[in-house]
Amino acid sequence: MITGGGHSRLEEMMSVSGIPVMTKKCFTKTERDIGEVWGRALNEAMVEAGRMERDIAIQNNSFCEGVPAITVIVDWGVEQTVTQAFI
Repeated sequence: MITGGGHSRLEEMMSVSGIPVMTKKCFTKTERDIGEVWGRALNEAMVEAGRMERDIAIQNNSFCEGVPAITVIVDWGVEQTVTQAFI
């Protein structure tokens, strides 16, 4: 469950409405399966974003020591950091 409460929280929430709940074993397997799918999807999205950033760096002729690089600005709320990221 997105609430982060796991199986016990799911049981608690569903019992209020009288809705039957899957077993803890089934919940754990489903949670693991969904996690694997999300992990693959997120990894693919990050790799694609990296490719896009690399292409943009090349198009903009932005290199650092011969490696495509982009400027990264990190705002910590109190201070700001600007650095080059090699991609």
